Amino acid sequence: MHADVASRQPREVDLHGTAVAHATRHSCKIRNSDFALAGIPQQGQPGHSGGHAAHVQRRSPTEPAMPHAFADIAFTPSVKAAQQRDGSRAGYARNFESNAEVVSDRLGEAEAEFIAAQRSFYMATVSETGWPYLQHRGGPRGFLKVLDAKTLGFADYAGNRQFVSVGNLAVNDRVAMILMDYAHRTRLKILGRVSVRDLEPDDTLRNVLVDPAYRARPQRAMIITVEGFDWNCPQHIPMRIDAEDVQRALDERDARIAELEARLARRPAGPPIPG
Repeated sequence: MHADVASRQPREVDLHGTAVAHATRHSCKIRNSDFALAGIPQQGQPGHSGGHAAHVQRRSPTEPAMPHAFADIAFTPSVKAAQQRDGSRAGYARNFESNAEVVSDRLGEAEAEFIAAQRSFYMATVSETGWPYLQHRGGPRGFLKVLDAKTLGFADYAGNRQFVSVGNLAVNDRVAMILMDYAHRTRLKILGRVSVRDLEPDDTLRNVLVDPAYRARPQRAMIITVEGFDWNCPQHIPMRIDAEDVQRALDERDARIAELEARLARRPAGPPIPG
């Protein structure tokens, strides 16, 4: 791979901190340029603020496709039949299915950066009766931790005590997660399996997952083994800005106004303007 191209690829980080370059794709009509077309600043470009997707390289027609872990799980026979009827089956098969090395089954630097910037996500589980259940999970920024390239973890704080997700996970450990960055109109989808663990006072996992400054009671740890992930394009994502980000911008504006007013006050008064 050309050195300049390799430097722009998302990089996978193992348990020892070793970075390994690998290619990443997202599944919005097989278009790898959607982020740039939408005006989302990419890593290494002016305006990139962290916490959103890295630049995605376009595969050349001669480059072999790599099997996509998310697509391998999500593209069931009925899904493939729907793609066939819509005319997208051949494109997805060409770009996401082959006998080569699997991609998008291990989190890289781009994914870790994005996850660390989030304050909430949506998590779906399925009950023994077959009904899906979608729940919002929130906490302090970065409460969802990347423990290694295949593992996520978060502290489950006390809520309304319905325990629907916990109960569902007792009989089916599969989850689907969506992480949203509304400000940059970006989303990351993750499929995985969850292990629910009690958080004991002397548990070393508590020190990793629990933020002592966050005013909530942690009840348990949820550890997710990542099976696959997929970056989505920004179509139809509304742009929303967190109130604290708006307030920070207003504070910076007010500080700048106060600075300019103080500088004007120190300037010597000029001659009166003839009236």
